[in-house]
Amino acid sequence: MSIVVHPATGEILELDASTEMLARWLTEARELDEQMRAEKRRVVQELLARMDRDAQYTVRAGDMEIKGDGPAPPTEYDAEPLRQELEQFVDDEVISQDALDRAVEIVPVYKPRANGLKALIRQGGQLAEIVERHARPKENHERRVSVKPRAFK
Repeated sequence: MSIVVHPATGEILELDASTEMLARWLTEARELDEQMRAEKRRVVQELLARMDRDAQYTVRAGDMEIKGDGPAPPTEYDAEPLRQELEQFVDDEVISQDALDRAVEIVPVYKPRANGLKALIRQGGQLAEIVERHARPKENHERRVSVKPRAFK
C-alpha cells in the first residue's frame, strides 16, 4: 500500500483512499504551495531590503552565502535593430563579424503549433506523413489534474 504525507501536518493519506479524499488532499497541498510562495516572496523582499540598506548584494550570514539582485533592473536590448546598426561597423572594419556575432547572436526560433499541425495531418497523404515523421512524445511530460469544488444547489 502506498501513502503520501501531508507536508504541513504530517498526516498520512493512503493512496487507496476515496477519490474525494485524494482530491481534497491535492487541493490542500496546492493551497499550501500558494501560501508558501507568498511567504517566500515576503522573505525575499526582506533580504533584498537589507541588502539595499547595506548596498551589498553578496552577504555571508553564518554558514550561508546569500546573493541578490541589485536595485537596477537588468538591461534589455532591441536585438534586431541593434544588430542592423552595428553591421555598419563591420562594413567599416571597426569590428569583426565575429565580434558582432558574439554581441548579438542570430537565433532562429521555430515553434510548432499543435492546431496547425493537426489541420495538416487531417489533409492526409504526404502532408500527414511528413508531420508525423517529425513528431515524438514529449520527454518528461508531467500529466496534470485540476480540482475545484462543485457548487451544490
